[in-house]
Amino acid sequence: MSNGLIELKNQWRIARSESTHKIDMNQLIQLADAAKMAGKRFQWANSLVLISTIIGLCLFFRFLAPLETTLSHFGIALMIGSLTVRVLFEVFSLRQASKIDLSDTSIQHINASVAYLQLRKRIHGPITYSAIALYTIGLFVLNPEFSKYWSIGWLVSFNLFYLAMGFILTRAIRKKILGELRELSELLRLREELVELTN
Repeated sequence: MSNGLIELKNQWRIARSESTHKIDMNQLIQLADAAKMAGKRFQWANSLVLISTIIGLCLFFRFLAPLETTLSHFGIALMIGSLTVRVLFEVFSLRQASKIDLSDTSIQHINASVAYLQLRKRIHGPITYSAIALYTIGLFVLNPEFSKYWSIGWLVSFNLFYLAMGFILTRAIRKKILGELRELSELLRLREELVELTN
């Protein structure tokens, strides 16, 4: 959990537990904004990693391994296309996050925050797993042409290495994603409590 969100939760608990303590709404909103910015930084970093991977793949298949068959071109398109779609969803999500004003306490705004959380869950769920599946299919579609240049031992080793690394990276990414979703849920819960307190 990010430090900004931890600090926000601590401030909120203090404010709730001490009935004589005056709640500094501006401070709570600043802390919530800091937590929101941490989430946006994670999204930007994720987008930059994906864009770097796309550029690397384009350069690799253009200059180092210019594959020639139509099937290989289809595989390359699946790999690059799946990553590109994933980046587009991240950019869309960032735009949606920018529209969230944490100082707005209206029910309509809470609904927009819930919609944003649901969007992030869809992006991290079916969209991400579909992108991984399409990327993997695209990579395996390259195997027939790779087999012209690599021995069967190298090809099997490459595929096994990809699957092992994919499993490890997917688990690591999933852990980060769950952390982001926990923070978003917690931020939304704190925000709803703040709205109840102010009404």
